[in-house]
Amino acid sequence: MTINLNLPANWRSTLSGLLTAAGLAATAYIQSGHKFDLHDPLLWSAVGSAVWAWYTKDKNVTGGTVANSSNSADVVASTAAPKSPAA
Repeated sequence: MTINLNLPANWRSTLSGLLTAAGLAATAYIQSGHKFDLHDPLLWSAVGSAVWAWYTKDKNVTGGTVANSSNSADVVASTAAPKSPAA
């Protein structure tokens, strides 16, 4: 039996952000006396983190179809330290 979750290529980024949001939400819940207070900034930080985690995508750089230009030979050669003159 195979389970196919159809996860995006950058699922680690999304998962780490959602775990951060869950931690913030749990902290807000505990600090407010085991209830969710809609006026708690920590709760809104959790919501913002969850939204950020869900929509932040880096598939055009790592594992995607667009190469990372900072690693191309031309960029590396143009930014390399100049060679010292032979003594």
